[in-house]
Amino acid sequence: MSPPDLEITIDGWWGRVESKRAVALKMVDDRAHCREAWQAAGTAVEFAFKAVIMKRERMNRWPDKSERPDLHTHDLRVLLRIAGVDPRGLERPLRASIRTVLDWDRSHDYAVGSMERRVARSMVDATFGPDGVVTWLKTL
Repeated sequence: MSPPDLEITIDGWWGRVESKRAVALKMVDDRAHCREAWQAAGTAVEFAFKAVIMKRERMNRWPDKSERPDLHTHDLRVLLRIAGVDPRGLERPLRASIRTVLDWDRSHDYAVGSMERRVARSMVDATFGPDGVVTWLKTL
């Protein structure tokens, strides 16, 4: 059994998405901290996929790792597949956003060096913009 703080509902995932959105929007134009915006945007996509998976699979709680080890991943490509999202059937701007966010990898947070603001802005827009992945996932 998961500790209570890990028993996440669909609304709980979406709440976490909104927290990451706030960080991303606050940090995206900060030259010294735009990597945090990029990381927050990628994490938001992960959380949004997990909310969609819960909804589509009609889960009332996030399963323990022993129950569904496949869901305990940070790999957006895996989560995209489990969520049942096929980008090929989507409009071009949304497909481009999906390609952008799929370049995110949690381990990149450990990278040394600075990140260009344009890279962070691109990720934040591909996540939260009008044709953003999170914006679209909320409609599912």
